[in-house]
Amino acid sequence: YPTFARTVPTETEITAALIALFKHFEWRKFSIIYERNVANEELFRSIKSTIEKQNMGLEVSDTHYVIINVSTVPHPFSEIERSNIKQIISDTYVSTRIYLTFGNVRLFRRILLEMGAQGLMESGDYALIYLDPDYNWLNTYHAMNNHFFRDTLLSVKQSWDDLNSQDRKVVNFSKFALAIIPTPVQLNAPEFIAFWRKANHYLSLFGVKQSSTTTSIKANRFACYLYDAVKLYASALTMVLNETANEQLSVGYDPISDGKRIIGHILGRVYRSIQGFDMHINSNGDAQGNYTLLSLQEIEPVLDMDNPDYYPLNYGLGISADFVHDFTGDLPLLRFKRDIQWPTGFAPRDEPICGFHGKMCKKGIFFKVHV
Repeated sequence: YPTFARTVPTETEITAALIALFKHFEWRKFSIIYERNVANEELFRSIKSTIEKQNMGLEVSDTHYVIINVSTVPHPFSEIERSNIKQIISDTYVSTRIYLTFGNVRLFRRILLEMGAQGLMESGDYALIYLDPDYNWLNTYHAMNNHFFRDTLLSVKQSWDDLNSQDRKVVNFSKFALAIIPTPVQLNAPEFIAFWRKANHYLSLFGVKQSSTTTSIKANRFACYLYDAVKLYASALTMVLNETANEQLSVGYDPISDGKRIIGHILGRVYRSIQGFDMHINSNGDAQGNYTLLSLQEIEPVLDMDNPDYYPLNYGLGISADFVHDFTGDLPLLRFKRDIQWPTGFAPRDEPICGFHGKMCKKGIFFKVHV
């Protein structure tokens, strides 16, 4: 529609961040494992389309993007029921170094466990990338206890106090795991705090009873998108009204009804989101998503068992980088805030030096590699 724009990024927007990550680490060959459902199929098609577009811009001599293998599991995926993840890893690990999964976080957890059980997460030769386009990040402890690594069917104490628990194994296996999520809402941003206080004030005027939950700041990403949409529309309409001459009004012109003119002040615009960071609406009216890269980082453990954030480990997923819009290209810029703590000191390769099955090294020829 020519007069339509949206502040909610599509789930497939995360694909651009993925390719930016792959370019940074020079990863071109990878295998995909995902759960079969409508949203994941759409994201898979987006990934295929994006790498095809990237390949078109490469020279013949350049290394092209290649999806080595695609494996799917039935929907809904359950960790309790028997799955074929173990078989998928067994069948693909010889010709794969970089694995990609998306959607169901329990599938990500199961793949980590299986890769770890088969010894793939200790050598430094393998990595697992996880895309979670809907996750609402609060902090490291909430993420570790309620989303990424812990089996929430168990109590927090069962997960962490047992030194041989599956959940501790998952954390240990995640040294070579990365996750891409929407950039967290900046709860301490002045504009967000002001909006929160004003919203709570108006809630009471509508008869909504105040409680401790309504006075403590929490993030609702979709409320932020709605706020941004209203503010963008109001700003664009104000511009149109200011541009409209009295002569136009006198002949019956209604600027409020001129959708094309209003949308013209929205398309291609960079605006400051109530979430605390800049966003961009492209020429098609689609919001370009902002994304964040997570990796295992050293953190301060929470040792108080009565604390909801109880987490006695000193490693957990933390924010390592963000992806920001690049006006000079079709992929976002990857900006690191903290180095990824690769145990080997460097990222895995997407293919062995001699290629899979040694096909790139002739017998009798030896290579010296200097690091």
